[in-house]
Amino acid sequence: MFEFQLVIELSPFTFDDDAGPIPSDKQASYAYWKRSLATYGMDTIEPISPGSWWVPADSLTHEYWRTIIHHTHEEGEYEDARDLIFPLLGGVVIKHEGDVLIEPQCCSDWSDLDDWEAVLTHPQNQWKKLWIGHPWVYYKRAEGQVYFSDYIESVEESESYIPQFALPENVLREGLKEIRQKERRIMHKLSREFPHK
Repeated sequence: MFEFQLVIELSPFTFDDDAGPIPSDKQASYAYWKRSLATYGMDTIEPISPGSWWVPADSLTHEYWRTIIHHTHEEGEYEDARDLIFPLLGGVVIKHEGDVLIEPQCCSDWSDLDDWEAVLTHPQNQWKKLWIGHPWVYYKRAEGQVYFSDYIESVEESESYIPQFALPENVLREGLKEIRQKERRIMHKLSREFPHK
């Protein structure tokens, strides 16, 4: 079963410029991350997988959003909810049976949802770059499936793209609808809880 998540990145450095070196071991890194966030009262947050800093945005409470916004914005510097979200890194995560198939990379944000939706109307049997940050991926639509390459950070000939996974177009379409609904709910929530003064 495929699962679609809309995430933001919560780095220890979001809250503390002197957070120190990150352990290389995945479990140690996860423990370090949990301690860092707990210092700021966010002790129940869980990432999409141990060692990741990506967090499902719809799992964040009002109190957690307030802490995040306090550390990422100057008071009164935002016009609307989009200004609260788009300084934050984030994007789309697709999981299958609990395993992460694709996740945002460096410099990605929620504006990349437009590129995801364009996948569904791209011509058949043509590889195209999908910006999810860097490194990025390439995708191809064929016979009702959407194929995705591994992460790539160079310009290569399309013959070199090797599909790493595929999912049915209808599953991707419904998953992206779900993502947009989550985005609208979160934007509405933030607009109500953090009105611009």
